[in-house]
Order: sequence, then structure tokens, then C-alpha cells
Amino acid sequence: KYNVKPDVAAVLAKPELFESAVEPTPVPNLFLLGTTRGIANAADLIARGNLEQLIAHALADFDYVVIDTAPVAVVSDALHFARHVPTVCLVVHARHTPRRVVQRAGKLLADVGGRELTGVVLNQIRRNRASHYRYYYHSSKPYAQGLGSSPVPS
Repeated sequence: KYNVKPDVAAVLAKPELFESAVEPTPVPNLFLLGTTRGIANAADLIARGNLEQLIAHALADFDYVVIDTAPVAVVSDALHFARHVPTVCLVVHARHTPRRVVQRAGKLLADVGGRELTGVVLNQIRRNRASHYRYYYHSSKPYAQGLGSSPVPS
């Protein structure tokens, strides 16, 4: 169970709370800046400009930063985040999310700050169907430079 700490909404409102809001998890070297509730005024908090400061702070303190947002096709929050991050990965529910929705999400992300997808995670694959999918890894210099470290070896 996690202690009650400032959440992402509090940090967006007051960026100086970042250090006290980031919490270690039971997994070594994994930290969390979570939310305890839905953020009703997320668009307002994001629009204030503190999002860029929050992401810059996180990137300065941690080797890797993963931001989990609501689906791109549902709310605009993910598009606001995409403007401020070096790479974008789309998570797709296998055999559930229609191809046109995935294509639209990719186009929306590309239209916002020219962010092309770094990768796609195919989630919820049934084990008996997994043999139909292929593992694919690709890295380019901009991707590696965007992460601030060398790419994972293939």
C-alpha cells in the first residue's frame, strides 16, 4: 500500500512538490508519481505550462520515464503529453482495438509536434494466438538520443 502523497495533479499545480510526490515501489529502482483520483481539470493543469516543467524534472532525475495516459482516441490529455516527450509508444489491445482507431491515434500523435510512434505494444495477446505475432525491434539514432542513453541491444 502506498502512502498518501501529493499526486500528479498536485505536482502539475505546484511543480515544487515533485520531490515529495515521487514514491519508491517494492520493485527496486522503480518509482511512481501516481494519481489518487481522476483529474477533472487535467486540461487546465496541462495548459498552464507546468507539464513541461514536470517532464523536464523527471527526465533530469531518472534514466527512463514512462507516462501512462488515457487512450489517445478518448481524451486529448495524451496529445498534450506527446508535445513534451522525446518518444511515444502506443499500447494496443490485441484483437479488440480496430485498425482504423490505431491508425487514427498514430496520425493524431504525428500531427501534434510531429511525434511519430517509437513503438507499439500489443497487449492482451492470448497465449494460443501468440505464434501469429512476430517480435520486431528497430532503433535509430534519434530514438537513442531521445532517451538519453544507448538503445537496448537486440
